Amino acid sequence: MSIRWNDRFPSRLGFAEPVVRRGVRELYKLALAAEAASAAGEGKRLEAWRKWLGGDGLGEPPEAGPAAALAVLRSAGLPAAPLAGLVGAWRADCERRSVATLGEFEAHARATSGAAGRLALRLAGIEDEPTLAMAETLWAARGMTAALQDTRQWLERGRVYLPADVMAAHGYSEADLRMGVVNDRFRSVMKEVWKAVRGLYQESRPLPRRLRWPLSVELRYGWSAGAALLGRISRDGFDVLHGRPVLARWEAPRLAAGALLPL
Repeated sequence: MSIRWNDRFPSRLGFAEPVVRRGVRELYKLALAAEAASAAGEGKRLEAWRKWLGGDGLGEPPEAGPAAALAVLRSAGLPAAPLAGLVGAWRADCERRSVATLGEFEAHARATSGAAGRLALRLAGIEDEPTLAMAETLWAARGMTAALQDTRQWLERGRVYLPADVMAAHGYSEADLRMGVVNDRFRSVMKEVWKAVRGLYQESRPLPRRLRWPLSVELRYGWSAGAALLGRISRDGFDVLHGRPVLARWEAPRLAAGALLPL
């Protein structure tokens, strides 16, 4: 399961100062490594990272990745707790096969992708809480979009991110999911989750207007690309079991041009 930063996050703050860009790169490297380790079932490895980060980096670091990410946070005067929480959320997924509720799905996205978004903007010197809250929401929406997009890939690893309560409410079982059944019940499940994610995009839509140019343009593009991918899932009939929804090549230039205009 190959994961790139733009599969999970709406922006890498490419227009920020070089020191900020390097910091965000290290932060994302650890976040993606934590997801990959979780996908591989490496709970003990992730627990070692979490304990070390939760102890504010006391003692010998378990690996270079956590050490590099913590050094970035320390240089910016930021706490390690959110990073320990991010790693801990992925470690917890090694011990569960599915999420119970839609709220649990969103909470997981906020603890992982959302935490990365908050930290990325704080590395750029942004401390305004309403702005950070919108960033957490946008990054969480992108993470949930990715989880829907990769439903089949996660299923192959024994993990289900479609909430159990939503599936039960629509009469769709995990056995149906594993057999690749795409019917009206499955589409009803997807629609309910899709609407919740769309609500997060709408909630975070004002974020670019709260940021200075050119970061505002980059975030506007990230918002538009995530929302467009969510739209692609809908246009594909919500079938994420027989193909991975992706944006067409021609869509990126269109979205980039549109990012120059206010949302």
